Amino acid sequence: MTVRIRLLVLVGLLLGIHLNSNVALAVPASLPVVGALLTTAGVPAADGVYVANVALYPDAAAGLAVWKEGPLLVQVKLGQFSLLLGEKVELNAQVLAAAGQTPWLGVKIEPDPELPRVPVRSVAFALRAGVAEGLDCSGCIGESALDAKILQPYAKSADLAPYAKTANLAKVASSGSYADLLAAPDLSVYAQVAALASVATTGKYVDLLGAPDLSGYAKTQALAKVASSGSYKDLIDQPVLAKVGAACGSGLVVQAIKPDGTLDCIAVANKLKPDDISVVSNGIVSDTFTDAAVSSTTPNPIPDNNPAGTLDDIIVPDLGVAQKLSVSFDLTNSDISTIEVYLYDPNGVEYLLYSKSGKKGDGLKQTSPAPMALVKGDLSTWIGLNPKGKWRLRVVDSGFVSNLKDGQINTWSLQIGTLSSKKVSINGGLQLLAQAAPPLACSASNLGLMYVGTDKTLYICNGTDFYPISLVPQYGTVMLPGLTCKDILAKAPATKDGYYWIDPDGQGGLTPFQVYCDMTTTGGGWTRIDETTNYAYQNYCEVQCEKPYTYTLTDPQIAGIKAQSTEARQAWQCHTVGVGVAYLLRWWPMNTTATYAECWATNNADEKQASGTETTFANLPQRSWFPEDNGDPGEAAQHNVDHAFFR
Repeated sequence: MTVRIRLLVLVGLLLGIHLNSNVALAVPASLPVVGALLTTAGVPAADGVYVANVALYPDAAAGLAVWKEGPLLVQVKLGQFSLLLGEKVELNAQVLAAAGQTPWLGVKIEPDPELPRVPVRSVAFALRAGVAEGLDCSGCIGESALDAKILQPYAKSADLAPYAKTANLAKVASSGSYADLLAAPDLSVYAQVAALASVATTGKYVDLLGAPDLSGYAKTQALAKVASSGSYKDLIDQPVLAKVGAACGSGLVVQAIKPDGTLDCIAVANKLKPDDISVVSNGIVSDTFTDAAVSSTTPNPIPDNNPAGTLDDIIVPDLGVAQKLSVSFDLTNSDISTIEVYLYDPNGVEYLLYSKSGKKGDGLKQTSPAPMALVKGDLSTWIGLNPKGKWRLRVVDSGFVSNLKDGQINTWSLQIGTLSSKKVSINGGLQLLAQAAPPLACSASNLGLMYVGTDKTLYICNGTDFYPISLVPQYGTVMLPGLTCKDILAKAPATKDGYYWIDPDGQGGLTPFQVYCDMTTTGGGWTRIDETTNYAYQNYCEVQCEKPYTYTLTDPQIAGIKAQSTEARQAWQCHTVGVGVAYLLRWWPMNTTATYAECWATNNADEKQASGTETTFANLPQRSWFPEDNGDPGEAAQHNVDHAFFR
C-alpha cells in the first residue's frame, strides 16, 4: 500500500458454544467486524480491494495468537469495510477460552505491519448466553441419584489394560524403519546393484554383451556432411548461380535469369516502361501528364484568296518525352471547301491536316490524328521525343470572295501526353515524417529541400536557411492576431523575426494590421513602426520651417501600440554647419516641441555630427524637426530618424 492505515473497529461477537449440538445450531459461530481504513492524514483510504490477516490474542500487546485467519480480501468503499471471521478457520469455545476474559483482535493490512489490537466486546446475543451459563439448577440430578448400571458401558482405568504404552512398543512401531524389524527376511538371494551388468542400470546399447555386428552400417562421420546437416551449402558440385553485378556491366540491370544461370541484362534507360512508377507505387505516384499548349495570338484573321495564307505560332515548353500528341483547331470561313490547314513542327516538317474536302459550311473544328486522320504526315514520329519548340499552324483560303479577310482562326492547340522529367503527380497524400533535425544542411545545392520538424513546423530550404511554416494555429496571423509583437512572443516563444498581424485594442475600433516584429534584440518582442523619410544634408530655410517624419502606420494604430507598451527606442543622426540657432524637434504628441542643441553649429566654420538612440517613452515616435537660420550659402542641416520600436 502507498498509505499508512489506522483501524477503527466496531466488534460484535455473535458466538455461542454448547455441549448440546441442537442448541449450538441456534447460535451463530462467527465474528462480524466492521471498521474504517484511514490514511495517516486522517482521510479515508482509496476505494478498492485490500488483503488482510486477522488473529485473536489473550493480551492487548504481548502473547501469541490463539487463533488466525487469512489472507482475506477486504472490499473498502469510502474508507469503510466489514469482515465475517470464522468462515475459513473454525472459531469455537476452546479458542475463546484460550483467549481469556477479554480477547484482543489484531488486523494486518498487507504489506503494512499489524495495527494496534482492539478488545472484542460481547453483543446482546452473547450476553444472553452468558446469563444462561450462570443460572442456578432447579431440580438437578446428582451423581448419587444415578444407577451404577447406567455407567457400565463406559471404560474405567482398570479396563484399559489392553492398550500398550509407548515404552512397551517395539522400536519399529515408532521409527517405521526397516532396520528396526526383528527377524528381517533373508535378502541374500537378491542381486545387489554392484553385481548387475552395466546395461541393467544404464539402459545403454553400448553396455550390452554380444551386441549385433553393425560394421555394415555407415557411421555418421563417414557420411557426406549434407546427410546430417541437410544444408544446401554442404552439397558438392553445386550448380553455378548468377551473381548480381558480376555478369551485367555498367549501365545495365537484370531483367531475368537465363536457363543456364546467367543474367539477362538490359540498359538502365529501358528498365521501366512509361509510367511504371504508377504501377510500382500502386497508382499513387505518376510522371505522365497531358498538357495543352494553346495559341495566345488567336483569333487570327484568314486572308481571302491568298496562297501564303495566315500563320499562327505556339511555343511548346520543355514538358518531357511525348507519349502521345494531337492537334486541334477551330476556324470560320465563308466556304470551308476552299480551305487547307497545315502544321509545321519545330524541325520544319510539314503535316497536312485538312485539304478542300468538298464539305460545305462556314465553320470547321477538327482534332488529329484521332478522330480525324491526317491528310499527309505522321505525328506518331514524335512519340518518345521532346516536342519543345515552335509549332506553326498555316491556313490557306484559295477561294475568292473579296481579296480581303474571310473568316479567322478562332483557336488552336496541341495536346501532349508526356512522360515528364520535370514533375510528378501525387494521387494520394504526401506524408513527411517528423524529424528532430534537418536531414541535410540547407545550402544552394539543396534549395527546395523540406522536412517536418517534431515542433509541428514545415521547414523549406531557401538556399541558405530553412524557412519555417507553422502547422498549428499561429499567433500573429490575420485570423489570430496578437495585441503586439511582445504578446505574440509570449504566446509562441519560438516565433522568429518577420511580419505578423496585430490588433492592439482587441475587439475595439481598430482592425488587425500587419507590422514587422523584432523577436531577437534584447529579448525580442519589439513592434516596429516604419519611418519612410530621409532628409538630405542641405540648405533648408532662413526662418523656421517644419520637416515632418512619415510613418507607415496611422496615428490611431500608433496610439494603440503605445497603449500596450512600456518601452520604446528610436535611433537618430544629425549633421549641421553654420546654423545660427538650435533647431527644434517635435515629439509625440504633435503639440510639443523641444530645443535640440546636440547637433548645433553656431557659425560657418563650426560643423557638427552626432547620433544616438532616444528611449524616452513619451517622446516617441519623433514627429518632425524645424531647421532655422539655415538659408544662407554655406549653411546646411540634416536630422533623420530610424524606425521606432515599442515593447
